[in-house]
Amino acid sequence: GHIIDPSWQYKLTVVSSRQSVQGAGTGNGANVFIEDAYINKKMDNGMYLRVGQYKVPFLREELVSSTRQLAVDRSMINNAFTWTRSQGIMVGWKNDDFKLEAMYGEGPNNINSQALQENGKQSLTARAEMLFGGDWSMFKGFNAKHTDGKMGFMLGAAVGWFNGGLGTVQEYGNADVARSVAWTVDGTLAGDGWTLFSYFVWSDGKD
Repeated sequence: GHIIDPSWQYKLTVVSSRQSVQGAGTGNGANVFIEDAYINKKMDNGMYLRVGQYKVPFLREELVSSTRQLAVDRSMINNAFTWTRSQGIMVGWKNDDFKLEAMYGEGPNNINSQALQENGKQSLTARAEMLFGGDWSMFKGFNAKHTDGKMGFMLGAAVGWFNGGLGTVQEYGNADVARSVAWTVDGTLAGDGWTLFSYFVWSDGKD
């Protein structure tokens, strides 16, 4: 929705997951938590500012909604290298052919951490996307769609750095690390009733 005027947007998503006590065979009730909670301010020149909790602009496979994936879950590569959601501030810019986002936050997998907690965690990420034919609506998901004969290609690239702070070690890139730097390049080719997608991701972490 929006407040004040349509340029001041907000999003709040509350979800629940089913969990069971290990070895008990009975459920322990729903686990209710917040996924997205942010305010987004759009400017007239294509820029926007976002503050709160949201998906970090890094892996395209994670940025595509779960409702627009090709399978019941994302790949194991995404599971190892995704940043999922985090809290921070992001500035972005978008026009008909180019999109750029840069975020300062708490690093990967820091959903629902305390906003005022001084844990020393910090991160920087930046992602750019460029269209070669077509329009942005053709690349909202991986599921094929009719495009009235149009074909387009989207090239994406991102870089990310994080420091866990206070001696914190976490799993990222199939390793237990305290800090890491990573980058990724992806390509999506969309046509009338078909989509091809591939990407490469690399990280160097230190404990």
